[in-house]
Amino acid sequence: MENDKSQKLSRAVLKYFPGATVSLDLSRRGAGQFVNNRAMTTSNYTSVINLTSLSHELKTSYGSTYSETMMNTLDFPITSTNAHVAKEVNSILVKNGYTQKKIKGLINQGYKLGIYINGGTGITAGKKGYPWTINTNTNTMNTSALYLAK
Repeated sequence: MENDKSQKLSRAVLKYFPGATVSLDLSRRGAGQFVNNRAMTTSNYTSVINLTSLSHELKTSYGSTYSETMMNTLDFPITSTNAHVAKEVNSILVKNGYTQKKIKGLINQGYKLGIYINGGTGITAGKKGYPWTINTNTNTMNTSALYLAK
């Protein structure tokens, strides 16, 4: 999966979490993977930071602002490249106090990273290069999970 097309954005975001151990279990739980018709949760972790829910202010072309979450940035990016989306993710992290230093400190404390960004590729399951590796609700086109937990 290291070269899978559907993972390009995830790999770009991972650059802002150097040294992090990626947990498949946390990724699945953060994305709400369905097992026996029930969504998995992060309740089995003692400390959970849901980075996907971090909010940030955006300005409209009319000069007003509105609040949006990291989830919206990952699911419906307004920038054109994965690198630009990843930079926006980093900007949101920093605006919410999750600097590289803080993230490194959390990782050193034993936090693992859960990351799942399908970028709409889930609906193309079955097409070569776009496997749907986490079974979310079949009606879900986009879903993202970006968690730190231990």
